[in-house]
Amino acid sequence: MNFTFKWILINLLILGSMSELKSQKLPEEIISEFITEFQKSPSKGIDFIFKDNKWMDINSNEVNKIKYELESINEIVGVFYGYEKISERSIGKSIKIYTYFIKYERQPIRFRFTFYKPNDQWLIQNFNYDDAIEDKYGEGTVAN
Repeated sequence: MNFTFKWILINLLILGSMSELKSQKLPEEIISEFITEFQKSPSKGIDFIFKDNKWMDINSNEVNKIKYELESINEIVGVFYGYEKISERSIGKSIKIYTYFIKYERQPIRFRFTFYKPNDQWLIQNFNYDDAIEDKYGEGTVAN
């Protein structure tokens, strides 16, 4: 009887730790979910990407400005066609920077995501976007 109880307890602990690991998303999974939400509504995408970082105020003037600008993007660049990862780089084990082109009918828009893992969860540290497509690797603008 004692052996059965220990066996059940061990299995419950293993299952509990597996679900905890499963809930920890990798940055690329977060980006993929962000883009899915962004397609539906840019504002919902922005809310999604910042929701887990308690240091980001999704109702701040700065975040509302980003939402407003991105809400009008379809009118400017046309139909959404998909996305491509352009680059990925790490700074140590705790920072990852991803650059994506979001493909639109008229032109791509570059999205850059910086993730920070202070402990056990990846959090968005910085998000920015622009239409600079000249740079060979999507990491900055090339001067003329």
